[in-house]
Amino acid sequence: PVASRPPPAVADTADRGVREPRSIDVAAEASGVTPRRRRVERQTSVDAGGPDALAGQRTPSSARVTRTPTVVATPSLARRPVSNCDLSEVQRVERQVKAILNKLTRERFETLYAQLLGCCENVEARSDIVQVIAREVFSKATQQRTFVEMYADVCSRLHSDLQNMDGVEVNFKRILLDQCQESFTQHLEPPRIDTSLDYEEQYEVHVKYKTKMLGNVRLIGHLLRQRMLSPKIVFLVTDELLAIGSPEALETLCTFLDTLGSAFDNSKEWNGRAKLEEVFTKVELLSIDSHQPARTRCLLKDLIDKRKRRWRELPIGAPVADAATTPSRRQPSATTPSRLSSEGL
Repeated sequence: PVASRPPPAVADTADRGVREPRSIDVAAEASGVTPRRRRVERQTSVDAGGPDALAGQRTPSSARVTRTPTVVATPSLARRPVSNCDLSEVQRVERQVKAILNKLTRERFETLYAQLLGCCENVEARSDIVQVIAREVFSKATQQRTFVEMYADVCSRLHSDLQNMDGVEVNFKRILLDQCQESFTQHLEPPRIDTSLDYEEQYEVHVKYKTKMLGNVRLIGHLLRQRMLSPKIVFLVTDELLAIGSPEALETLCTFLDTLGSAFDNSKEWNGRAKLEEVFTKVELLSIDSHQPARTRCLLKDLIDKRKRRWRELPIGAPVADAATTPSRRQPSATTPSRLSSEGL
């Protein structure tokens, strides 16, 4: 009998040594962890010097669990909020003063001013607290030109009410005047701007300087109007600015005279009226000085024109020629050349 032989296709396959189809691990395929992936993970762990490589043993893939390190976010001390319990009495009051001044308006003036005055009730720390209030009010007044008159009212009332308060006597006016003097001396000369900065950065530095300088003299002018400061300060400021004579100093002079002009120039009882006339005579001479920049001469001429209108603002949309037709309060002296003759007309 002839022995049965396998089909040619099967016999040919067996002769070539082709392996039988491997069995498929359904659970491994479902989990996505194939034998090849296990080998790659194991080799990566050994190459990286993991725990398995150090121990010299291989952990079965079925027992290996991939762990993600847990990072515990510890807030830094700089970002950790500071509670009121960690603050001193002066620091706590400083926070309160800043919050009050940020909300201060004409409509809520009386309510918020009472809260501000209440911050000074602590007798032991009153001196330091008044220093804080003066510093914060000065900073707000010099940076917010729209509300400078309101902050001057705050200063005037604080000076009066603190004198009548029992306990430690604090001179609020002296503290505020020292800050004005320090800022005025510091900003007499423009800052030295680094030329390596680009145009926007240089312009920002210059704007900050002008904001502080002009804001300071506006506050001084309103304190003079409130009769909180001595009128002799008027000529201390004007003489200093005229002596410097730089474009920044003359612009500051215009702002200062514009702020207090309507209160002092119209006062017939003031003893310094004659000296104020001398100041305006110098302003007129500077306004026609060809060596001064055009912008500075325009600021000086605008100041003179406003004085001729008795310190009334020019209506919006009114022609500039109307200012020249307004009758002047005084005629220029014969030694003072007129603006038209200086321009060759």
